[in-house]
Amino acid sequence: MTATARKLEVYQEPRPLRKPKQGKYVVNPVVLASFFMVLTVAVALGQIALHTTIVELGYQLEETKRLLAQAESQHQHLQVELLRVGSPEYVERAARAELGMIKPDSYEYIVLNTGRNQEDIPHRKEQTPTPPTDSLLASVSSWLAGWFLPGGQVEAGRMGRF
Repeated sequence: MTATARKLEVYQEPRPLRKPKQGKYVVNPVVLASFFMVLTVAVALGQIALHTTIVELGYQLEETKRLLAQAESQHQHLQVELLRVGSPEYVERAARAELGMIKPDSYEYIVLNTGRNQEDIPHRKEQTPTPPTDSLLASVSSWLAGWFLPGGQVEAGRMGRF
C-alpha cells in the first residue's frame, strides 16, 4: 500500500438560518423605553386636562348657584310686590294719585229748581234761552239746564282729587 494520503471529505449540511421561536419577539429596549415614556406623558396630560375640566365646571357650578340664588331672591321680591300691588287699597290709592279718579259715591249733587215744569220743556235739543231772572247765576244755570238736562235740573259735583 502506498501511502497516499487521502483526503477525507466530510459532507456537512448547510446550516439553516436562525428563525426566532414563535411566541417570543425580541424588542429593542430603546423602543420599549420610548413607548412607555410617551404613554406616561399621554396619561399625565390626560389627567391634567381632566382636572382642569373639573375645576372649570366647579366654577361654572358656583356661578350658576349664585345666579339661581339671585333669581330666587328677585322672585320672592316680585311675589311680595305682586301681593302689594294687587291689593284693593293699593289700586284705589294709585287710581286716586296717578289717574285723578275719585270714588263714585263721593259725588255731591245739588238739584236746582229753575221754576219750570216738565210739561213746559220742549223735547228738542235746541232751546231758546229763557229770559234773565233775578241774578246772572240763575240765568246761566237755567240756560245750561235747557241745553244739557231736558228735565230742567242742574247737577253739580265736586271736581278734582280729594
